[in-house]
Amino acid sequence: MWLVLVLLLGAGTVIAVTTVRCRRAVRGLYRAERLAAGREFDLTRPALAFLAGNLGAMTVTKMYEDGRLVATRSGDVTLTTPAAAGTGAGAGTGDRAGNEFEAVAVRSHMSAHTNDLRLLLRTVDESPEAKALRARLAAQGLAYDEELVERVRWVDQRKARLVGALAVMAVATLAWPRAFPGLWPVPLAVLLLSLWAALWITGVSKPPLRTTTGPGERVLKAARAAEPRRGTAAVALWGLTALPADHDLRTCDAASDTRNREATRRERLYECGGYSCGE
Repeated sequence: MWLVLVLLLGAGTVIAVTTVRCRRAVRGLYRAERLAAGREFDLTRPALAFLAGNLGAMTVTKMYEDGRLVATRSGDVTLTTPAAAGTGAGAGTGDRAGNEFEAVAVRSHMSAHTNDLRLLLRTVDESPEAKALRARLAAQGLAYDEELVERVRWVDQRKARLVGALAVMAVATLAWPRAFPGLWPVPLAVLLLSLWAALWITGVSKPPLRTTTGPGERVLKAARAAEPRRGTAAVALWGLTALPADHDLRTCDAASDTRNREATRRERLYECGGYSCGE
């Protein structure tokens, strides 16, 4: 008798806690986005580059154009003046705003065991400075808050527990009439409520696939419409593909991509004991 009650209460607690946490995360995740709807924004170039996913590409391109970085055909990059790199940016406000990311590139280049271009781009994109920029954009409603996205992902990864809790609750509901005759509506109501909560969680707990929110996409679209799609200034919005096909950075990026793909393939072959995975 008491086992049925414990099962019912335990399963209900799991579903209730998950539902509350999911509701808080979802409500907080989209609050800033709703407040940003209809507002106008004047963002710096680094902010636009972050929304477009090209922060690292913009940083490296600027360093190359200013002569502080050299790109090779092997996929590596080299600083020309390591001590001064990242400190000699142009006089414009937008240029000065990007200095902190050049400093990230310099630190990474001088501390890493490789000069690989793709690694350098990823380091800038995932740096604490980039996370701080994301937090500022999230406060404006232009990017999703990283911490809240992780909370939603936490809920999403625990859907299997919800299924298990519902199964336990269903068993307890079926056994309830024998343990507590005359009180059968109680577990049935709890089961139906829990089922609704689980379905709601399943529908809303999918983490956003992109960092940029709806208003952020609107701002990014307006910026792209106002800027040419080619040239070094367009790298912030379009990535390295905005550069000519024979540009040093395009050649370096292609070599770096090929090298990383080959390294990944060799690693997978090693993990699979020398045979292609899936065969």
